[in-house]
Amino acid sequence: MEIMEEEIIKIIRSNNIIKLKKFLNENNINIKKLSNVNFDILIKAIENNNSDLLVKFIIINGHYSNLNYTIYEKLENIYKSPLSVAIANNYFKIAEILIEFGADINFINSDILESILNTKNINFLIDKGFNKAILLKILIKSYRNSLLNYTLENYLFNKNFILKLIHFYRNKISISNQELSNIINTEKYNIDFYDFLYLYAIEFNNFMVMDLLFYNDGREKNVIFNNFYNNLQDKNIEINFKDGKCLFINNFNKYIEKRNDIVQLVRNNNIMDIKYYLKENNIKLMYFNNIYNKYNDLLKIYLENNDSLELINFLIKECNYENLNYYVCIDGKIVSLLYYILSKNKFQISDLLIKNGANINNEDFLIKLYERKHLNKLNLKYIVNSTYNISLNFIQKLINDRQLKILNIILKTYIFNNYFILYLLSISKNKKPLSSEQLNDIVNNEKYKIIFDNSIYKLAIDEDDIEFLNSIIINDFRENDEILKVLFQIFSQEKENNIFYKERERYLNTLKNEKVLIKIDEQFINNLNNIDKYRQTIMNLVKSNNLTKLNNYIIKNKILFSNINNEVFDILIYAIKNLKEQLSSIEIIKYIISHYKSLNYCIYKKNKYILNYMSPLLCALSERKFIIANLLLKNGVNVNYKIHDTDITDILYHDDNLTGDILKYLIKNGYNVTSNLITTLAKERKYCYLNASFIKLLKTIVQYIFDDIFIIKMLSLYKNKTPLTEKQLTNIIDNEKNKIEIKNEWFDNIVVANNNEAVIMIFDNCGKEHGLTKAKAFKTLKKAVEMNNYVFIEKYLNYILLNYINFNIEDILSEDNVSDNLYIMKFITEKLLNSPYFDFKKIKFEKILFNLNNIKSINFIKLFIQKSLNHNTFNFKYNDFENIILVTSQFNNSDLMIFVIEQSLIHKTFDIKKINIERISLILKQISTDEKVFEMFDQKINAYNSSSSIKEILCL
Repeated sequence: MEIMEEEIIKIIRSNNIIKLKKFLNENNINIKKLSNVNFDILIKAIENNNSDLLVKFIIINGHYSNLNYTIYEKLENIYKSPLSVAIANNYFKIAEILIEFGADINFINSDILESILNTKNINFLIDKGFNKAILLKILIKSYRNSLLNYTLENYLFNKNFILKLIHFYRNKISISNQELSNIINTEKYNIDFYDFLYLYAIEFNNFMVMDLLFYNDGREKNVIFNNFYNNLQDKNIEINFKDGKCLFINNFNKYIEKRNDIVQLVRNNNIMDIKYYLKENNIKLMYFNNIYNKYNDLLKIYLENNDSLELINFLIKECNYENLNYYVCIDGKIVSLLYYILSKNKFQISDLLIKNGANINNEDFLIKLYERKHLNKLNLKYIVNSTYNISLNFIQKLINDRQLKILNIILKTYIFNNYFILYLLSISKNKKPLSSEQLNDIVNNEKYKIIFDNSIYKLAIDEDDIEFLNSIIINDFRENDEILKVLFQIFSQEKENNIFYKERERYLNTLKNEKVLIKIDEQFINNLNNIDKYRQTIMNLVKSNNLTKLNNYIIKNKILFSNINNEVFDILIYAIKNLKEQLSSIEIIKYIISHYKSLNYCIYKKNKYILNYMSPLLCALSERKFIIANLLLKNGVNVNYKIHDTDITDILYHDDNLTGDILKYLIKNGYNVTSNLITTLAKERKYCYLNASFIKLLKTIVQYIFDDIFIIKMLSLYKNKTPLTEKQLTNIIDNEKNKIEIKNEWFDNIVVANNNEAVIMIFDNCGKEHGLTKAKAFKTLKKAVEMNNYVFIEKYLNYILLNYINFNIEDILSEDNVSDNLYIMKFITEKLLNSPYFDFKKIKFEKILFNLNNIKSINFIKLFIQKSLNHNTFNFKYNDFENIILVTSQFNNSDLMIFVIEQSLIHKTFDIKKINIERISLILKQISTDEKVFEMFDQKINAYNSSSSIKEILCL
């Protein structure tokens, strides 16, 4: 192998493609297989400064689909990549070729760069978009200060900036002095990374570079020092700077002295002294504040020990605080500034902070104060009288901890609090016009700020606290029947749990006799004592389908349905489940419905192992009782009602009850189909393999997209002869499709299921997947190729081309399982060229041809070339003839090369004047062993030189 390498190196040094090709053919050598961890023929060719033709020849014939790799050079003890070698030697033409073939400028290792940087290749790196932070860090680390200075100057006023000014001049665009100044300043400030460059200088002890940064940094000097100081503090970097030759350090030390003076003045709590100092030194306070720093922020420093509202306001204004919801470290604890003030009961200061932007709802202050034992009567009353929204979590925590005193304060203060009263007074004072409806909305929103559930009533009952119970009742603005229902459920649950002792009897008697603000009478107690019997009798009467007896029994015993029902039982759901759809049954259900205020609710449905939920509509649909479902909808059931945050279709599906008929029924009655539903269906094997069930559901969803409303709209446009452009019509259809947003996981799961009918329906009828990324698209298409799913591949290629123009088709063609498969390659290339969205302006012809290197069928290659050149988007303006010739050489077929040349010369966009004839001739001589290829090309060129008619040339 070493002998082979030495021979190849000799040939490379001779820069002779013919010799190299002959040697490779005679020895049956694959160029790519010559490479290993220590040797690479392409890198050797670049190091030898070979011609760009030889480099291209090696890339193409070596089938280098990836140029981002390294080899280890033992002698130099360094890792090399093709691009790093080209840039190290300033071979920029070669570097351009490498980038054209996919080399990434940012793949170059920083250790390699450190030793190869110079003024020439730095310009190249800058122009090609190398990561500027890495580049400058390397220069600082390696003490290349003069080169750093050169780089900064090129970043500030680089080629793009000059071209912008030339553009203004050539197009006679007039700009004012101010506009020109703004353009220059914008360019000066385009290095937004100076702050971390100063830190790099500290990290690598390159203090002298700070003056270079300081000189080129266009910001106000105190801004620079302030940011530098803040970064040192944030990263806990402690350095004692001594005065010396470094201008930056000398000035920074003076800045520190002034900052220390200001901190001391702030601690001294004298606003006049602070103002005098700022004026005498002509400085702005904001440039000397480590703003938002949890340790050194000036406002934090001041509030730890002082409380002058005037000085606080001064600090807020002068330091330009845009956010007062930040965290500080006080007494070793990280807390928000507002939390600290509230914990200290400094309410005037908290008012001032809130006035200047602090948000009292930015965190759950009450829970935090309570858990940290900082909650007291004063700050509790302050908070509940503000705009603070008390969370259900806090209420529940107080209930669990049996904190009756705190709950009492909240109940008596929170609803219709001071803030609300002041708000109403301001409306009245400012004579702001409000309708009765608007005023009612304001009052109702206030009334229902607290959501009362059973647990708070249970706490009052358990604690035997009538006063607390009355506080709850006063502030619970629901109807008395609703409150009694809650109390009834609490007592009935206690009874069911066998703890309905004499204490409960006594408490009920107390409730009857004491001054409780809700009436509990004998009927209530009678219902409670007989609830099990009443419930069972009513269930039997419902099941027997006897409305008259049911009504008489309820009236006679004064039974409320709200008492019969609980969290796990509901008489309406029971009736729906157990009655047949006949006239008498419908009448009973109508009767039961008349006793309900709302039908949008659910109960627990206990199974053997799981706990799930049931609603009236869910029950009717699960039982396929559409007449009852119609009755429910007529009486106010919301088809989109979330059952514990879950769509009705999700529950139907997981219970194996979702059919095409049910889905169609829901959609017809206003159900909003979600992407989650289709995602669930698509990923479940039971639907994907049971094609009939899945397709039926999918068809129903597609009908939702182009529904009756859409069809009527289109008919109306036609009937009224509304003029529409093709673009307007396309937008209308696309908007309809986008009613359902596609998700990429649909594709992944449908590919696996191999369900082509589903594929066609989704692609033809649904909208865009707005989160589609190159990585997602590539992964899905690769999976389809592995599955040989031709229908999916065709549809998905169109979808990608339409929605994601930056997807590199050549990436998928270079995959081993694709490039080796004639049938899949033939299929993909054919479908690409037939796609209405395919465009050779976006996808280079020669790159696709390059990836066909493993295909042995020359007839297929010819057909692809012919179809490509005949494609309506093909234009030699965007496709390089020289590269096409070189790429064609990889097939080692003279007839194919002649075919490519002939087809190119007769193409309508080919301009013979724009090619370098001598260079093409040289390429043909070097890459083709068959002289007839060169002779044919030479014949065409000679004909051109002796004829004024291009037709004569092309007919030869």
